[in-house]
Amino acid sequence: MKIIKVINNNTVSVIDDKGKEQIISGKGIGFGKKYGDEPDKDKIQKMYLVTDSELRKRLIECLTEIPYEHIKLTADLVDYISSHIDGQLNESLIITLSDHISFRH
Repeated sequence: MKIIKVINNNTVSVIDDKGKEQIISGKGIGFGKKYGDEPDKDKIQKMYLVTDSELRKRLIECLTEIPYEHIKLTADLVDYISSHIDGQLNESLIITLSDHISFRH
C-alpha cells in the first residue's frame, strides 16, 4: 500500500496491493507523510473503497473540511447500523451524515 495523496493529518489516499485507490483515515496517519510513503498500518482506523469518481471527490472534500472526530463518529454509527439491518447502506451515507453532524454556518 502506497500513499498517492495526503489529504490531511488524519486522511490519505492510497493505492492498495491490488492497484485500487482507497481512502484511509486514522489519527495522525498523514502527519509527515508524502507521495510514495507507506502508511502506518497500526494507525488505520477506517478504509473507504469508493468506486464512483464523483463520490470519491465529495468524500475527499468532506474529509478535508469536517473534523476527524465527526467522521469517526459517523463511520462508527454506520458500521453499527449495518450490523443490525439486512441489506446494504448507500456508500454516500458517511459523507452526507458527517456533513450533517458537522453542520457549519
